[in-house]
Amino acid sequence: MKKRDRYEQFDQEPQADELARVRKKKQRKRFWQKVFALVLAGAVVWGLLFLRKDIARLDLGMHLGDLVASYASGDGFPVDLPAGQVLNTAPLGKDLVLMTDTALTVYNSQGKATGIYEHGCTNPICLTNGDRVLTYDRGGKRLQVNSRSGQLFDQAMDYTISAANIGASGHVAVVTDAKYYTNCITVYDQEYDEIYIRETAELITGVSLETKGGGMAVAGIDANGGRLDSTITLFDFTLEDPIAKIDVADQVILSMEYIGRESALLQVITDQQAFLADRQGKIVSTFGFDGLFVNRFANNREGGIFLLLDQLGDGNRLQLVSLDEKLDLVKALPLQQRVQDMRLGDGFLCLFSGGNALCYSPLLEEIPSPGAEDWYHIQPAGQNLYGITADTIELLQIETLSAF
Repeated sequence: MKKRDRYEQFDQEPQADELARVRKKKQRKRFWQKVFALVLAGAVVWGLLFLRKDIARLDLGMHLGDLVASYASGDGFPVDLPAGQVLNTAPLGKDLVLMTDTALTVYNSQGKATGIYEHGCTNPICLTNGDRVLTYDRGGKRLQVNSRSGQLFDQAMDYTISAANIGASGHVAVVTDAKYYTNCITVYDQEYDEIYIRETAELITGVSLETKGGGMAVAGIDANGGRLDSTITLFDFTLEDPIAKIDVADQVILSMEYIGRESALLQVITDQQAFLADRQGKIVSTFGFDGLFVNRFANNREGGIFLLLDQLGDGNRLQLVSLDEKLDLVKALPLQQRVQDMRLGDGFLCLFSGGNALCYSPLLEEIPSPGAEDWYHIQPAGQNLYGITADTIELLQIETLSAF
């Protein structure tokens, strides 16, 4: 029998002790990992319960459903037009909203119809804010809000609707007739709860909501001695009385839009000028049209404006004007052709003239784009350009030269 080395025993005992210590260390580590996981899971559950109202307010479910809908695979373009007469289109991010006389359909950029909503309106108007589509019946009582993936709000007003708008925050303002006054303005928050109601004897022609939803601008009009005078009244939803009032004598307000993500600057376009006003009603910037007629305009919530000014008012001698967010002139370009439509995309302007789509950067540099055949309607959305033919919807990709 082999004799054991007297040091062998002392060599093995420390190794056994070390293995035992390593084993215990791993067991303790697994134990604390389980404890940490349980604590974390409990914290998440508690947080979800505590924040459930905030989660509902933030519409996380809607945004998730819309994200899936926007990237859902389809058969691509062209796609067949749905039944009914096409009345208008609108952008929803990079996707297309198509309104017919019977329904509103949302198509993603892969050609898939992600939402089809019957509107039941006689004179339907649709507006978008990037995430949601507001549809209302001008002269009727129906109003609804839809997203790419579902219906969010459906309301029958008590009196006929004359105007409505949806803000960047998701707030909705509706102008209706009233029982004892000329008009009533009702404002809904993102959850479609009424947060503000105001009746007025003034004839309201338009309304715009602040970017963060804290207030609004209301345009009114009155006839005085054969001329039309407009007013803009500014409101804060936490105050009963108006903040300020802007008198716009002998002018008709064509557009009001709050611009920027943080500030409450109001961008206004009338038939004679464009101007910016702050929350206290102070005019901070103006651009006059020098007696030219406004043929068309296109503006966005980032602040840039394109104007198509007409020298004679007959549509034959046009000037395309680009203004930056401060209403400084970027460039003016004379046009030799008549223009049937003008719409704004992400970083480009598109004119529709004689069956051709002409694209320009904010610097009025022409952007090369594939030719469009047999189109009778255009709609930029993101960097996509959708075109409507007699039978189909088509899609072109636009490579922008510069962004707003």
